[in-house]
Amino acid sequence: MASTIQVDKIQDTGGNTILQSDGSGTATTTLPVGFGGTGAATLAAAGLANTPYFHMKTSTSNQTITEDVWTKVALSVSVLDSGSGVDTTNYKYTIPSGEGGKWFIGGQVSYYYDNNDLGATYFKLTGTSEILQCLPYVASADNDTRHVTSAFSGIFDFSATNYIELYVYMQAHGGSDCKLYTGLTNSNNMYGYKLIGT
Repeated sequence: MASTIQVDKIQDTGGNTILQSDGSGTATTTLPVGFGGTGAATLAAAGLANTPYFHMKTSTSNQTITEDVWTKVALSVSVLDSGSGVDTTNYKYTIPSGEGGKWFIGGQVSYYYDNNDLGATYFKLTGTSEILQCLPYVASADNDTRHVTSAFSGIFDFSATNYIELYVYMQAHGGSDCKLYTGLTNSNNMYGYKLIGT
């Protein structure tokens, strides 16, 4: 059996109005929900939104990588950019003004070597001049590795105007034809968003 409770006002024990309706289904007061939120009827306006957010990736052309040299990943395509922090010319993301705090950052890189002789690969995620995360892959023997994909993610503290870049480093026993593979959608990409309440 269904039941209905009808009220036009909800108050706390101190007599403060938490929620009030005009009788036609429209709230006439705001409801504070999230830390720092204004208490509107949407999650975003109530402070419950992971914004700003971004997603950037490489183009459809393979990027040639010089062996034994740290090379910036050419993240030249902007997929999402709610805070106007994506820089597809310099291949970096800059934390927007007023948006310092804790950020989730993730992505992947896809290494490729034509001669099946990939020796080792590394990537580093940098924030301004600081190395945030670095992950190696080392092949077990010659002539056994052609294609390696490494994924990364983490939560980092950033200040406004800090920037984030992605670099790779490749070693091949044959010494040439190293590249970043772009045969799949989002083969090489970086994305992130600011965490709620930080």
